[in-house]
Amino acid sequence: MPNTLDLLHQSCRRLKGIHIYYADPIPGRPRGPDLSGFRNLQYLTLHTFNDGLPAWMAQVARLLLVSPDLKGLDLSVSRATSSPPFEFNGKDGIGCFFDRLCDSYGAVGGKPLQLRSLRCGRGIYPKSHSSLAKLMDLAYLEELEITNGPKSWDRVSIFGIWSSDAKLRSSIEFDSFKPQHCPNLRRLSVSD
Repeated sequence: MPNTLDLLHQSCRRLKGIHIYYADPIPGRPRGPDLSGFRNLQYLTLHTFNDGLPAWMAQVARLLLVSPDLKGLDLSVSRATSSPPFEFNGKDGIGCFFDRLCDSYGAVGGKPLQLRSLRCGRGIYPKSHSSLAKLMDLAYLEELEITNGPKSWDRVSIFGIWSSDAKLRSSIEFDSFKPQHCPNLRRLSVSD
């Protein structure tokens, strides 16, 4: 794939979208491709990326930084990467990958993107409104999809648990997607 991406970068300099779907990792298979040559994307899909989550985070943050007109973002990590043991060890686990990506994007000088579509696949969960606000201006969001793939690491992230005060608690920051933050939201899909 690296040769294909090099050719695309050289031959299609005005490419507006990249959609890459990986299979779950295979032992001995090389890590994902270098996307640093691309810029000014409007659509980015990275499905089931694997291995080296900190390196992926830095690469995606840089790619978003040079794509200020991005309209659609679709991310998910592989089943093997999203299963214990988590690459991000400690209390945060992999579930904070998305928040860390948002924070990393803000730390490198990224301005909130005017995303119209956000799709969060396996292992990608917005857990902090302040982190999410570093990545995107929620007022532009029209479509949100949060999908917890089969055999995912944390089913309770989407559907939550009932607390002692009879309220449903979820580790996803669903309040960020209420009308006061997302006045243009027209489609919300949450599935397991």
